[in-house]
Amino acid sequence: MSEDTPLFEHIGKTLTAEQISEVEQSGESIESRTKSIMEVADQIGPGSLVAHQQLSVMHQKLNEVDFDNHVVDYIDEWENVVTSQLDDEVKAVRELAKNREKYFDKVGKLREKVNAIEHRGKQDAPKKLTDQLDRNEKKLEECDVLYEKKANEVSVELYEATSRGWVDLYPVIKNVMKFEINRLGRESSTYGNFHNTLDALKIDYKDATKDTADAPNTGSAL
Repeated sequence: MSEDTPLFEHIGKTLTAEQISEVEQSGESIESRTKSIMEVADQIGPGSLVAHQQLSVMHQKLNEVDFDNHVVDYIDEWENVVTSQLDDEVKAVRELAKNREKYFDKVGKLREKVNAIEHRGKQDAPKKLTDQLDRNEKKLEECDVLYEKKANEVSVELYEATSRGWVDLYPVIKNVMKFEINRLGRESSTYGNFHNTLDALKIDYKDATKDTADAPNTGSAL
């Protein structure tokens, strides 16, 4: 709408191809891109609304990369190291419990058979059966030891992960705040001249409407 009007210079004028190229060819690092965007912002001075928005979009791309580097990557690493490890540990405890339950059931059934034979016939159960019972009782005892040991270890790990979770939260909050500081610094370099853009827009409007019906009244906020 502002094209071919006195307002175009401070509303619709876009960055030049050379200015866009200057940013795109400045390198991949956030620091070099930020410096290049700031230099273009200085070049355009008050600039236009559209030009500032173009620079803002460039900053947004840097913000996404910066947020990934400072926040998302840390959370992903924490999840892989802590959550995945704990999941594996809990799974191991469940497998040991399942194995223990298997031998618990086998021992129970074998004892029932031995007791039934000895009670009914008032004689000792066959050696093959009692040997089988002994073997499974030893297996059950081994399973008990392994389960108790692993369950205690995992309980400590779960306690540490929950009671000391705030220690791992600290770097996340710190990095989020550092990101916000960087983001505000980058964006202020783009919008720092916005007041000047608005002032220039007002001046152009007043000059273009001078001595016409559209001219602002004395003391008008325009």
